[in-house]
Amino acid sequence: CATYLFSEYIGTPRYITGPSMLPTFSASPELIIEETLSAHRSPPRIARGDLIIYRAVYNPTKDVCKRVIGLPGD
Repeated sequence: CATYLFSEYIGTPRYITGPSMLPTFSASPELIIEETLSAHRSPPRIARGDLIIYRAVYNPTKDVCKRVIGLPGD
């Protein structure tokens, strides 16, 4: 019950790996908490500098973590 409530309302633990997030995260695996709170907002507010996690277009079983560097209208 506590695990469900944590993941539903706070966030989900995830490991991220790879050099694309240097220097914020190292290239070795790091544990982060994927925030769930913002997913309950309508509409979600995405700002420059935010990290987002989405399904990879080339492999729908893989999630990708990237930093927002631009928004529509920039």
